[in-house]
Amino acid sequence: MLLKKQEKDTVTNAIYASSNVCASTYDRTTKDLTIIFNNGGQYKYPNVSETDYTRFELADSQGVVLNSHIKKYAFEKLDKVDPSAILAEITELKDAEKKAKITHYTKGLVAAIDAVSVYYQKTESIDPALYTKMKSAMEEYEKITAYAATVVTD
Repeated sequence: MLLKKQEKDTVTNAIYASSNVCASTYDRTTKDLTIIFNNGGQYKYPNVSETDYTRFELADSQGVVLNSHIKKYAFEKLDKVDPSAILAEITELKDAEKKAKITHYTKGLVAAIDAVSVYYQKTESIDPALYTKMKSAMEEYEKITAYAATVVTD
């Protein structure tokens, strides 16, 4: 899954949340795609069509598209690189995304609780529709916090 994308002139650099692929560089002029793997392995695929690159970049799984669309191209094995800086950035990006999701669902839950509270203060009763929304917000919050607790970052 694409985490970060930077474009300058005709070159696109991307970072991924993938079990094997950590980054890629695609040059739209030369159509060269260079893929960096989590273990530091690096491969250059010349003449990759923009369509196939876009499939790779936007895929939920870069590995699936690598196998189905990119490996049909000739390749050149390049020298290994140290992927530690890229992997550290991936961890930071994942952590920031997790924090943003928790914040979003927390705000939704607080707003729903507030709506029930305000309604009760005015009417001394609980609106079933507001209560249902609050219950739903609680369930969403519980799901995202449970998921966030199970996500292991490298």
